[in-house]
Amino acid sequence: MTEVNKHIDQDSFRDSVATITKEGNRKFIYPKKPKGKYYNLRTWFSIGYLIVFFVLPFIKMDGEPLFLFNVIEENLSICMIFWPQDFSFWPGYGYVYCFYCTVYCCIWQGVLWMGLSSNYFP
Repeated sequence: MTEVNKHIDQDSFRDSVATITKEGNRKFIYPKKPKGKYYNLRTWFSIGYLIVFFVLPFIKMDGEPLFLFNVIEENLSICMIFWPQDFSFWPGYGYVYCFYCTVYCCIWQGVLWMGLSSNYFP
């Protein structure tokens, strides 16, 4: 038997429902209400996001909504209108960005590696 399985009785492993007692009565589960600093922070951020996303479509700029996400007409507007044919460019932008990051990191790491291992830099 492995170290993990030494505490598990193999004959009754997952042989019963965890919320039912041996007599057949229901065993209730009482979850705790979350509390703490990060839970409160998450609550405030979610309230803020809801306010922002409900208010942004009503703010107009040049007669158009500042933010519009229209699924039916396939229209996205974030300060300017994006149509479905505009999104064909995004993979290309992503490839260019990844190539740029790769080249930049390789050059920077090469400068650090060669600079630390040789007397090239005074």
